[in-house]
Amino acid sequence: MFGKLGIILPRVARSQAKVGAYVSKEDLAYGDLVFFPRMGSGLNN
Repeated sequence: MFGKLGIILPRVARSQAKVGAYVSKEDLAYGDLVFFPRMGSGLNN
């Protein structure tokens, strides 16, 4: 779906988090991807 909209989205969460932009909680919108890294271990695939 993202590709059809011209959005390049990597397959794994760790890579997705690196290509995104920071958005404050107040500015989140439906469809935004939100990542919650584990304490001390970063994101998992």
